Amino acid sequence: VNFLYSDCNKMYGIEVGGLANTARLRMVGLQAALGCNFANRDAVGLTVATVDLCNGSFMGLNVDIVGANRNSYGLTIDGLGSFTDNSFYGLGIAGLTSAIREDMWGWQIAGGATFARRVHGFQTSLLFNMTDDLRGAQLSLINYAATCTAGFQVGLVNIITDNVVPFLPIFNCCF
Repeated sequence: VNFLYSDCNKMYGIEVGGLANTARLRMVGLQAALGCNFANRDAVGLTVATVDLCNGSFMGLNVDIVGANRNSYGLTIDGLGSFTDNSFYGLGIAGLTSAIREDMWGWQIAGGATFARRVHGFQTSLLFNMTDDLRGAQLSLINYAATCTAGFQVGLVNIITDNVVPFLPIFNCCF
């Protein structure tokens, strides 16, 4: 337990810091801070902070205001938003927006908007969902998919650009 800052090469166990925690190589266990958690490589376990950053793969439960990972496996709960640089596997819940640069396998939920290059599962938001390739379902006010190999959209505006009928209100699917 550190009042301001905790720094270690490999963290196995519990790391609690007032402002920030850093695991330079690997974090396995619980990492909690009022400010920022940072794992330079992989992180496994539970992280809780205002900002959570993992430069490798995160596996477990991540609770924060803003989070960013290379790959994510498990459950992430982000008060404002989350960004995953590569692929996401699991359930992601964000207050405002969730962005996944590559594949999303599971369920992506946001109060505002969701973005993923390829969706293998469900995208749900209040305002806007967007993907290059839909292989699952989108539920939002506005849904956009460049291609849809297997899936459907439910919303006020539903767009699948490579579809026989590219725009349909209420419901759209692969034809």
